[in-house]
Amino acid sequence: MDWDGDRRRFLQAAGATGLAAGLAGCASLSDSPGSGTLTGRPPAVTYDVGAYRVLWAPPDETGNDVSALRVRHPESGATVLRSVPGENVLAAARATLDVTERRGTFDLEETTDTAFVDQRVRSVTPGTATHGDPFPSGVETVTLSGLLEAEDGEPVEYDLAFAALPDGHCGVHASVGGEAERLRLRYRTPADECVYGFGEQYSHVDLTGHEVPIVTQEQGIGRGRPLVTQVVNAAAPGAGGGPFSTYAPMPYALSDAGYGVCLENTSYSVFDLRRRRETSVRCYTDALEARLFPAPTLADGVERFTEYAGRMPPLPSWLNRGAVVGLQGGTEKVREVWAELRKRDTPLAGVWLQDWVGARETSFGSQLWWNWELDEATYPGWDELVSDLHDAGVGVLGYVNPYLADVSEKAGVDRNLFREAREAGYLVTESESDEPYMLTITDFDVGIVDLSNDAARDWFRVVMRENVLGNGFDGWMADFGEGLPFEADLADADAASYHNQYPVEWAALNREVVENASEDGPGGDHRLGRPTFFTRAGFTGSPGESTLFWTGDQLVSWDDDDGLGTVVPALLSSGLSGISLNHPDAGGYTSVVRSGVGISRSREELLRWLELSAFTPVYRTHEGNQPGENAQIYDDAGTYDAFARFAKVYAALAPYRERLMRVAAGRGLPLVRPLAMHYPDDDIAAGRDDQFLLGRDVLVAPVTARNVRDPFVYLPEGEWRHLWSGEIRRGPGWRRELARLGEPPVFLRVGSDVAASLPDRLRSLGLLD
Repeated sequence: MDWDGDRRRFLQAAGATGLAAGLAGCASLSDSPGSGTLTGRPPAVTYDVGAYRVLWAPPDETGNDVSALRVRHPESGATVLRSVPGENVLAAARATLDVTERRGTFDLEETTDTAFVDQRVRSVTPGTATHGDPFPSGVETVTLSGLLEAEDGEPVEYDLAFAALPDGHCGVHASVGGEAERLRLRYRTPADECVYGFGEQYSHVDLTGHEVPIVTQEQGIGRGRPLVTQVVNAAAPGAGGGPFSTYAPMPYALSDAGYGVCLENTSYSVFDLRRRRETSVRCYTDALEARLFPAPTLADGVERFTEYAGRMPPLPSWLNRGAVVGLQGGTEKVREVWAELRKRDTPLAGVWLQDWVGARETSFGSQLWWNWELDEATYPGWDELVSDLHDAGVGVLGYVNPYLADVSEKAGVDRNLFREAREAGYLVTESESDEPYMLTITDFDVGIVDLSNDAARDWFRVVMRENVLGNGFDGWMADFGEGLPFEADLADADAASYHNQYPVEWAALNREVVENASEDGPGGDHRLGRPTFFTRAGFTGSPGESTLFWTGDQLVSWDDDDGLGTVVPALLSSGLSGISLNHPDAGGYTSVVRSGVGISRSREELLRWLELSAFTPVYRTHEGNQPGENAQIYDDAGTYDAFARFAKVYAALAPYRERLMRVAAGRGLPLVRPLAMHYPDDDIAAGRDDQFLLGRDVLVAPVTARNVRDPFVYLPEGEWRHLWSGEIRRGPGWRRELARLGEPPVFLRVGSDVAASLPDRLRSLGLLD
């Protein structure tokens, strides 16, 4: 529909009677203590701690334009931390954080009681860490000690220590005496830097000039898009999200000025990059722990960061050789679509059957019964279907999440997992009772498996082994994980600090299931090879636990708030944050249609999404939450043909992706990369968040706007072969390129292996003249 021309009918159809004020899911971040001063009398000193050099000079002697504290990495020449001249490095506050959970998003309100912002240095002391210190025993340290003072009230003592960590990072540990709920680290930055990272971000890749909350939560529907977000919030308060709501944030900043910063804390934090020439990081903790490291290039920075965050292993070969088709509706439909795909010789890695547990209609559309057992009424002849697909080399993928619904009303249930978990004490509970904490998911409530409880993990691991692997699945979507309430009770963790860690633990549990799977699984058939899973929620440790990510639930729209226009920024930001293997739902997920009016996926949009997705690590389609309202790959011969075309393009790139995945496993570098990673001196390339490189040698400028057939494309330095015509283009410079449906602007770097081999492969498949 024409959204802008039909607002009133959409409002009436959605049942909205008013607009919610503000944007749910965005933290209230205006409360921030004043700058504060830095004073101290210790004489100027320089200490080497491993590969780093800590320099201190009394502020009274430095003047107003020189930093009193600096931490350098002499080998690279990088300064990884320096104080703002005359102003504090560390501050503390007695503060409260009020958190309201609303359908997986979180409103966070900060209130400061007392701010300790004037920092006085009494001593600068070298040392060696011993048992009981915050650093590993034996590493070299330097500690600044003194007082943090407030306008009123007694000062508090602090220690700010730096250490040479075994992995080559510079460790930072800050702690204060007395009662303080929030610490803040503040440092000077270059005036013209670009700052990347922060996990998966949908609105911006360079976060300079913004304030970024670090809390894993639902992405939201609309995320600030005018009218849509307000309508969604009116119908379901909090579900609209905002520009910085994301499933997978990370307290990590990577600067093109040559340094990186990462918090080790899992509690709520905020990076404030709004002020010119300074950044502050505040965290709700009484002991702030961070890492600093040099990053001479963006690639070096990602490699350094993933030494700590972990790296993603190559995908199993079966998943790399073709498309994954998302289907719902039962055995007959799967066989019908599969037959049409075979007619076109469509390279097929798998079929993704998320409704294997059965589906039900809710106000949101088609949703699943969250009980994680096979629904034989939906999929009669399941074993034969799986066997036939496996005989053809096609994998079977499913769906699971760490939430459980009471399925007392569902027919044909063998086990009610919610009841089992509740009776065994395996669910997260209310803070003032032993009753399960129930999350509202559209029209139904669910309990949360307590992953801090070892017995609960063991139980759920067996459920997945028996019911998922045991039914022959080769992979699955490991959904959700971002909804743990801050005020809930856990068996062995504080919910407020465990909230961001929960999705990492959820991925770890799935990885344990995958790594312990035998080739002939329990009652299943895994002849294709190692199973895998894909997650959307995450935090700092996710690259070391997840095997694959997807970008979550975008709107089936063109917009750059929550639609197709957010996919490239999400891929680029997550890639620079160590998530080297990421991909979107081809086609998007969320539609909002009532009585035929609303937001739905057009044929053109589906085709453009298919084009983009073929150049990402995994090519997987999704029918969406309202399949009948959206264009689908199986609508007609034309959509089948378009899908088959780009499945063949994806398959032809398999050897290239295999090489890139080995690099990702060894160095942490993403498959989808920003132009800035390989053209750091090109200011125009550095600003592109609507184009990307697959590896170094394939440049993709996807069309993400309606009715565009001749977009402007920027080519960096060098010679580039236009994939479809074979013509040579020379950069740097802008060009207007023809972009017919089925031929998005794609270029191969002349002289690269893929430029020499890919056109021949595509000709052999009949895709090039």
